[in-house]
Amino acid sequence: MDGLAKQTWGWSERLLFRFCWRPDDPARGSVERAGLSLASSTYRSQGRFEELLEKFPGLSAEVFRGKRVIDFGSGEGHLAFDLGAHAGRVVGLEFRDAFVERASAQAERLGLNNVDFMNSVEVQPEHHRADFIISVDSFEHFDDPAAIHATCARLLKPDGRMLVTFGPAWLHPKGHHLGFLCRVPWFHLFFSERTIMNVRSLYRDNGARRFADVSGGLNHMTLRRFRRFVAGSPFEFEVLHLIPIRGFGPLVRVPLLREMFISVISGVLKLKP
Repeated sequence: MDGLAKQTWGWSERLLFRFCWRPDDPARGSVERAGLSLASSTYRSQGRFEELLEKFPGLSAEVFRGKRVIDFGSGEGHLAFDLGAHAGRVVGLEFRDAFVERASAQAERLGLNNVDFMNSVEVQPEHHRADFIISVDSFEHFDDPAAIHATCARLLKPDGRMLVTFGPAWLHPKGHHLGFLCRVPWFHLFFSERTIMNVRSLYRDNGARRFADVSGGLNHMTLRRFRRFVAGSPFEFEVLHLIPIRGFGPLVRVPLLREMFISVISGVLKLKP
């Protein structure tokens, strides 16, 4: 612990730190590396398309044949690259310019003429009417999910479908997305945001004071909130699929425990009539 932290931390920070990885712990380094996606001039598939099919039972590659697809929250573009082999046209939308530039350069190197990337703030609906909009592991990061739903409704064809899948959600044991900090499940539910951010500053020096400020942001999304956002949006559920934490399937059937043992939330959405 550095000198400044010793002077300013209260009892809650000191208690949380007792359960955290030490900054020089080799095991912590392996946890961090497991979550990295390294840019490379030679692209290798990350298996994102196969993961997408697993999260939506009944979905197949043939469904995307010749279709126009938007990958909303495309990140470094791995899913969009894989989709390019199946869809007619793929547009990756991402609000972080650095990711847009990196993915665009990679698409050019790969010669993917049917895959484009652009900033999601700049997209014009009349140019990108999509048969499918896909959002993978992004919905828990969106600062304004209701606005995202409204934008997607304008971008989707009337008979199109939006596929949303994300996890872990906020009440999951690792819903904090801070595996590099602490190994204790649900610690984000027992300590205040201020306490967690104070301790986090030892590991990530980017000035984040809220979960919304961390890289990518976190909006405390739960299954209940997700249902509420959909209910108040131009969309409705066609299918809602909940994947439990391995070995805890029976607990997902218990209403009071369901939120805490869901690993992945996946929904097929269609526009309301």
